Amino acid sequence: MNTNLKNNIFIYLYAVFLLVIGFFLFFNGKEESFLVLNRNYNIYVGQFFRFYTHVGDGLFFIGFVLIMLFVNYYYALAALTCYAIPSLVSQLLKKVVFTNFFRPIKYFEGKIVINTTEGVINHAYNSFPSGHTLTAFAMFFFLSLLTSNKLLQSMYLFCAILVAISRVYIAQHFVEDTYFGSIIGVVLAYIICFAFNNYTKLSKTKFFQKSLLTSH
Repeated sequence: MNTNLKNNIFIYLYAVFLLVIGFFLFFNGKEESFLVLNRNYNIYVGQFFRFYTHVGDGLFFIGFVLIMLFVNYYYALAALTCYAIPSLVSQLLKKVVFTNFFRPIKYFEGKIVINTTEGVINHAYNSFPSGHTLTAFAMFFFLSLLTSNKLLQSMYLFCAILVAISRVYIAQHFVEDTYFGSIIGVVLAYIICFAFNNYTKLSKTKFFQKSLLTSH
């Protein structure tokens, strides 16, 4: 893993993304930033995001960890840690710190009828931060640290952003939930990878250099 971000295009493009969405949130606020997207709802796009949003599921990340076992055990353990710790932080924030943050379906109840996606069960509580977005950004940022290919790094960011958009588009979260969820995911993933690189010797041990393909 290369935790020197000097040549990582993911982080530069992500900074631009944060700046643009940050201004959008600042000038439009929580409600309007959600409604801008919701007013332009399209049923076919909604169905695409209904399925794509699962890229941010824990099960998807676990599948990714299993794939890493065929690369080497070091990457698999790092990936698992990049899932476990951010997920724990997400749940603590949702259910302990920000317990009164309603999701759109509850927030706009009795005020505005919002567009929802057929087949999606819209939750009412624990909106902040978006766990799917947090997980997706942690996973795709981790992947960006495994390659020097700038095109791949850019594609990983695009895939993560699509998850963030999906959470708002199917009315599960507000833009601010995904915005800060992405920040938490990237920051935690970087701290974990930096710690693995600089404060452990796992990458130099024979066992963690092996994989399921080479361990026999």
